[in-house]
Amino acid sequence: TAFTAEHATHGHVKMHHAYTNVVGLGDSSTWRLPCLNRYVYMFLAPFLLPIATPLVAVERLRKVELGTALRTLALISLGLYSHYWLLLNVSGFKNPSSALGCMFLTRSLLAHPYLHVNIFQHIGLPMFSRDNKPRRIHMMSLGVLNLARLPVLDWAFGHSIISCHVEHHLFPRLSDNMCLKVVEGWAGGAGIKGLLEDGKEDSSAWGRCSHYNPGTCGG
Repeated sequence: TAFTAEHATHGHVKMHHAYTNVVGLGDSSTWRLPCLNRYVYMFLAPFLLPIATPLVAVERLRKVELGTALRTLALISLGLYSHYWLLLNVSGFKNPSSALGCMFLTRSLLAHPYLHVNIFQHIGLPMFSRDNKPRRIHMMSLGVLNLARLPVLDWAFGHSIISCHVEHHLFPRLSDNMCLKVVEGWAGGAGIKGLLEDGKEDSSAWGRCSHYNPGTCGG
Protein backbone atom coordinates (compact mmCIF):
# COMPACT_ATOMS: atom_id res chain seq x y z
CA THR A 1 0.00 0.00 0.00
CA ALA A 2 1.03 3.60 -0.50
CA PHE A 3 -0.72 4.91 2.61
CA THR A 4 0.89 5.40 6.00
CA ALA A 5 0.55 2.53 8.46
CA GLU A 6 -1.36 4.84 10.82
CA HIS A 7 -3.85 5.89 8.15
CA ALA A 8 -4.33 2.31 6.94
CA THR A 9 -4.94 1.04 10.48
CA HIS A 10 -7.47 3.75 11.24
CA GLY A 11 -9.29 3.64 7.91
CA HIS A 12 -9.33 -0.11 7.34
CA VAL A 13 -9.16 -1.90 10.70
CA LYS A 14 -10.80 0.58 13.08
CA MET A 15 -13.40 2.01 10.71
CA HIS A 16 -14.11 -0.42 7.85
CA HIS A 17 -13.85 -3.60 9.93
CA ALA A 18 -15.85 -2.28 12.85
CA TYR A 19 -18.47 -0.28 10.92
CA THR A 20 -18.67 -2.08 7.56
CA ASN A 21 -22.45 -1.72 7.31
CA VAL A 22 -22.88 1.67 8.98
CA VAL A 23 -23.72 4.32 6.40
CA GLY A 24 -21.08 7.04 6.26
CA LEU A 25 -18.54 5.32 8.52
CA GLY A 26 -17.04 2.06 7.25
CA ASP A 27 -19.20 1.38 4.20
CA SER A 28 -16.49 2.30 1.66
CA SER A 29 -18.45 5.40 0.64
CA THR A 30 -15.16 7.14 -0.17
CA TRP A 31 -14.78 4.79 -3.15
CA ARG A 32 -18.10 5.76 -4.69
CA LEU A 33 -18.03 7.99 -7.74
CA PRO A 34 -21.65 8.82 -8.66
CA CYS A 35 -20.41 11.02 -11.51
CA LEU A 36 -19.43 7.84 -13.41
CA ASN A 37 -21.95 5.50 -14.97
CA ARG A 38 -21.91 1.84 -13.92
CA TYR A 39 -19.93 0.57 -16.92
CA VAL A 40 -17.16 3.14 -16.61
CA TYR A 41 -16.99 2.57 -12.84
CA MET A 42 -16.90 -1.22 -13.07
CA PHE A 43 -14.69 -1.76 -16.11
CA LEU A 44 -12.64 1.35 -16.92
CA ALA A 45 -12.05 3.28 -13.70
CA PRO A 46 -10.14 0.40 -12.00
CA PHE A 47 -7.34 0.87 -14.53
CA LEU A 48 -6.62 4.23 -12.89
CA LEU A 49 -6.00 2.78 -9.42
CA PRO A 50 -2.21 2.40 -9.90
CA ILE A 51 -2.06 6.12 -10.68
CA ALA A 52 -4.73 7.39 -8.30
CA THR A 53 -3.58 5.48 -5.20
CA PRO A 54 -0.10 7.10 -4.84
CA LEU A 55 -1.59 10.54 -5.63
CA VAL A 56 -4.27 10.18 -2.95
CA ALA A 57 -1.67 8.87 -0.50
CA VAL A 58 0.59 11.87 -1.12
CA GLU A 59 -2.36 14.24 -0.66
CA ARG A 60 -3.09 12.64 2.73
CA LEU A 61 0.47 13.37 3.86
CA ARG A 62 -0.52 16.99 4.49
CA LYS A 63 -2.26 15.81 7.67
CA VAL A 64 0.58 13.78 9.20
CA GLU A 65 3.82 14.62 10.99
CA LEU A 66 6.88 15.49 8.93
CA GLY A 67 8.76 12.33 9.91
CA THR A 68 5.85 10.11 8.93
CA ALA A 69 5.44 11.95 5.63
CA LEU A 70 9.14 11.58 4.76
CA ARG A 71 9.08 7.89 5.68
CA THR A 72 6.04 7.27 3.49
CA LEU A 73 7.45 9.20 0.52
CA ALA A 74 10.73 7.28 0.81
CA LEU A 75 8.95 3.90 0.85
CA ILE A 76 6.64 4.84 -2.06
CA SER A 77 9.65 5.96 -4.12
CA LEU A 78 11.67 2.88 -3.17
CA GLY A 79 8.86 0.54 -4.15
CA LEU A 80 8.20 2.17 -7.50
CA TYR A 81 11.86 2.51 -8.41
CA SER A 82 12.66 -1.08 -7.35
CA HIS A 83 9.88 -2.37 -9.59
CA TYR A 84 11.13 -0.23 -12.47
CA TRP A 85 14.78 -1.26 -11.93
CA LEU A 86 13.94 -4.98 -11.82
CA LEU A 87 11.99 -4.78 -15.07
CA LEU A 88 14.88 -3.06 -16.86
CA ASN A 89 17.79 -4.98 -15.38
CA VAL A 90 16.41 -8.42 -14.59
CA SER A 91 13.33 -9.00 -16.73
CA GLY A 92 14.99 -7.77 -19.90
CA PHE A 93 12.84 -4.78 -20.92
CA LYS A 94 14.75 -2.72 -23.46
CA ASN A 95 13.37 0.78 -22.92
CA PRO A 96 11.76 2.80 -20.09
CA SER A 97 8.38 3.15 -21.79
CA SER A 98 7.85 -0.62 -22.02
CA ALA A 99 8.91 -1.04 -18.38
CA LEU A 100 6.52 1.71 -17.24
CA GLY A 101 3.74 0.16 -19.32
CA CYS A 102 4.33 -3.22 -17.69
CA MET A 103 4.29 -1.59 -14.24
CA PHE A 104 0.94 -0.02 -15.02
CA LEU A 105 -0.59 -3.25 -16.35
CA THR A 106 0.63 -5.49 -13.54
CA ARG A 107 -0.50 -3.04 -10.86
CA SER A 108 -3.99 -2.77 -12.37
CA LEU A 109 -4.30 -6.45 -13.30
CA LEU A 110 -6.22 -7.48 -10.18
CA ALA A 111 -8.20 -4.25 -9.76
CA HIS A 112 -11.26 -5.58 -11.61
CA PRO A 113 -11.63 -8.92 -9.80
CA TYR A 114 -10.89 -7.18 -6.49
CA LEU A 115 -13.71 -4.68 -7.08
CA HIS A 116 -16.15 -7.42 -8.05
CA VAL A 117 -15.15 -9.61 -5.09
CA ASN A 118 -15.80 -6.72 -2.71
CA ILE A 119 -19.24 -6.14 -4.21
CA PHE A 120 -20.30 -9.76 -3.77
CA GLN A 121 -18.92 -9.82 -0.22
CA HIS A 122 -21.22 -7.01 0.90
CA ILE A 123 -24.27 -7.15 -1.35
CA GLY A 124 -27.69 -7.74 0.22
CA LEU A 125 -26.52 -7.33 3.83
CA PRO A 126 -28.33 -5.15 6.40
CA MET A 127 -27.25 -1.52 6.74
CA PHE A 128 -27.50 0.66 9.83
CA SER A 129 -27.44 4.39 10.53
CA ARG A 130 -24.99 6.00 12.94
CA ASP A 131 -27.78 6.63 15.43
CA ASN A 132 -29.49 3.25 15.19
CA LYS A 133 -27.07 0.35 15.19
CA PRO A 134 -26.59 -2.81 17.30
CA ARG A 135 -23.51 -3.65 19.34
CA ARG A 136 -20.36 -3.72 17.29
CA ILE A 137 -19.72 -7.47 17.47
CA HIS A 138 -23.25 -8.05 16.15
CA MET A 139 -22.67 -5.60 13.29
CA MET A 140 -19.38 -7.29 12.42
CA SER A 141 -21.12 -10.66 12.19
CA LEU A 142 -23.52 -9.18 9.62
CA GLY A 143 -21.12 -6.95 7.70
CA VAL A 144 -19.49 -9.30 5.18
CA LEU A 145 -19.91 -12.66 3.47
CA ASN A 146 -17.44 -15.50 2.98
CA LEU A 147 -17.26 -16.51 -0.67
CA ALA A 148 -16.78 -20.05 -1.95
CA ARG A 149 -13.15 -21.13 -2.27
CA LEU A 150 -11.63 -20.97 -5.74
CA PRO A 151 -7.95 -21.80 -6.31
CA VAL A 152 -7.29 -18.84 -8.62
CA LEU A 153 -8.86 -16.31 -6.22
CA ASP A 154 -7.22 -17.95 -3.19
CA TRP A 155 -3.84 -17.60 -4.90
CA ALA A 156 -4.45 -14.00 -6.05
CA PHE A 157 -5.99 -12.55 -2.89
CA GLY A 158 -5.58 -15.07 -0.08
CA HIS A 159 -8.09 -16.77 2.18
CA SER A 160 -8.70 -13.62 4.25
CA ILE A 161 -10.22 -11.84 1.26
CA ILE A 162 -12.19 -14.75 -0.23
CA SER A 163 -13.36 -17.57 2.04
CA CYS A 164 -12.39 -16.19 5.47
CA HIS A 165 -13.37 -12.54 5.16
CA VAL A 166 -15.69 -12.58 8.19
CA GLU A 167 -12.88 -14.01 10.31
CA HIS A 168 -10.45 -11.46 8.87
CA HIS A 169 -12.77 -8.66 10.02
CA LEU A 170 -13.00 -10.15 13.50
CA PHE A 171 -9.30 -11.04 13.82
CA PRO A 172 -7.29 -8.79 11.46
CA ARG A 173 -3.98 -9.72 13.11
CA LEU A 174 -4.30 -13.36 12.07
CA SER A 175 -2.58 -14.61 8.94
CA ASP A 176 -4.46 -16.13 6.01
CA ASN A 177 -3.57 -19.61 7.23
CA MET A 178 -4.79 -18.90 10.77
CA CYS A 179 -8.06 -17.39 9.49
CA LEU A 180 -8.60 -20.60 7.54
CA LYS A 181 -7.99 -22.63 10.72
CA VAL A 182 -10.58 -20.53 12.55
CA VAL A 183 -13.14 -21.32 9.83
CA GLU A 184 -12.30 -25.03 9.99
CA GLY A 185 -12.47 -24.97 13.79
CA TRP A 186 -15.90 -23.34 13.72
CA ALA A 187 -17.24 -25.73 11.08
CA GLY A 188 -18.18 -28.34 13.67
CA GLY A 189 -19.66 -25.89 16.15
CA ALA A 190 -21.88 -22.86 16.28
CA GLY A 191 -19.56 -20.81 14.08
CA ILE A 192 -19.72 -17.07 14.39
CA LYS A 193 -23.06 -17.39 16.18
CA GLY A 194 -21.07 -18.74 19.10
CA LEU A 195 -20.03 -15.16 19.76
CA LEU A 196 -23.68 -14.27 20.40
CA GLU A 197 -26.11 -15.89 22.82
CA ASP A 198 -29.62 -14.50 22.77
CA GLY A 199 -28.22 -11.09 21.89
CA LYS A 200 -25.54 -11.23 24.62
CA GLU A 201 -21.87 -11.89 24.00
CA ASP A 202 -20.37 -15.20 25.03
CA SER A 203 -17.63 -14.24 27.50
CA SER A 204 -14.96 -16.73 26.38
CA ALA A 205 -15.39 -16.00 22.66
CA TRP A 206 -15.58 -12.29 23.41
CA GLY A 207 -12.29 -12.48 25.25
CA ARG A 208 -10.59 -14.21 22.31
CA CYS A 209 -11.96 -11.62 19.90
CA SER A 210 -10.76 -8.73 22.07
CA HIS A 211 -7.31 -10.35 22.41
CA TYR A 212 -6.74 -10.57 18.65
CA ASN A 213 -8.53 -7.38 17.74
CA PRO A 214 -8.17 -4.79 20.53
CA GLY A 215 -10.19 -1.64 20.08
CA THR A 216 -12.45 -3.12 17.40
CA CYS A 217 -14.59 -5.77 19.10
CA GLY A 218 -15.76 -3.63 21.97
CA GLY A 219 -18.41 -0.92 22.06
